[in-house]
Amino acid sequence: MQKNLKEFLQNSFKEFQNNYIFENITYDRFRIIAQSIALAIKDTNTQNIAIIGEKSLQLYAGIVGIVFANKTFVPISLSFPKERVKYILETADIKEVLVCDEAVDIIKNYDLNIKSIFIKDISITNKQTIENLNTKSNNYLYILFTSGTTAKPKAIPI
Repeated sequence: MQKNLKEFLQNSFKEFQNNYIFENITYDRFRIIAQSIALAIKDTNTQNIAIIGEKSLQLYAGIVGIVFANKTFVPISLSFPKERVKYILETADIKEVLVCDEAVDIIKNYDLNIKSIFIKDISITNKQTIENLNTKSNNYLYILFTSGTTAKPKAIPI
C-alpha cells in the first residue's frame, strides 16, 4: 500500500514502464525526465517553485519533478495577465520558476527578479533513481490561487 503521492508515482512508473504516457514517450522515459528536473532543483534554497507553461510533456514532467524534489509547485498559465502573474509570484514568495518552451518569450518580457530555469536546458540523466531521492516531506504539494471576489487572487495551499 502506498503511503503518499511519491510512492504512488514510483509504483506506477515501475508497473507501466514500457507503456506510453505521451506519444512516443514511455512511463520510464517520463520518469527519467521528471527525476532529472528534480535533481536540477532539489538543492535550491527555496520551497515554492513556480512553473509556467501550458499542457505539455514539459509541464507535467516539471510538476512531477517538483514533487520528487520535495518542493511546492505554483502553476502559472500563459493566459494569466502580467499583473496577476507578478502578484502570484510575490505572494507565494517565488524565487525560482521552471519555464516550459512555450513560455520562454513571455517570461523574458516580465522583467522579474526571479531565477528562471528553462526545462529545455536541464540535462536528462538516469544517474540517480527516484528511490534515492528523499521521499519524506511535510510540505504542501502546491499552492492554488483562486480568482477571488476582491480582484486579488487568494492563495490556497494544498
